[in-house]
Amino acid sequence: SAPPGDRWEPAAVSPRTSTSVARDLKALSDAQARLVRVIEEVSQELTQRLAGHDARLAELQQSLAETAFSQVNLRGDLQRCQAEEVARHGSLNSEILRLRST
Repeated sequence: SAPPGDRWEPAAVSPRTSTSVARDLKALSDAQARLVRVIEEVSQELTQRLAGHDARLAELQQSLAETAFSQVNLRGDLQRCQAEEVARHGSLNSEILRLRST
């Protein structure tokens, strides 16, 4: 057990100290309420920003998929053009040889 002088006894608190403690508790409660509001506001803002970033990311992923699809199509078109060019070149060479031999 603590010595009598080390214990807090409600009867020993003066009215002025009691008012000061009540005022401090009220200030602390108000500060805590403000802090909770700020945390909630920041949380909402971050949630909105994340939602915006998620939407933008989805748009970019869609755009990337479309670009990749276009690149595949362009690659196919290029290969077809190259094959046609090789065929034309072969045809021209054959025609040149035929004309030279006549």
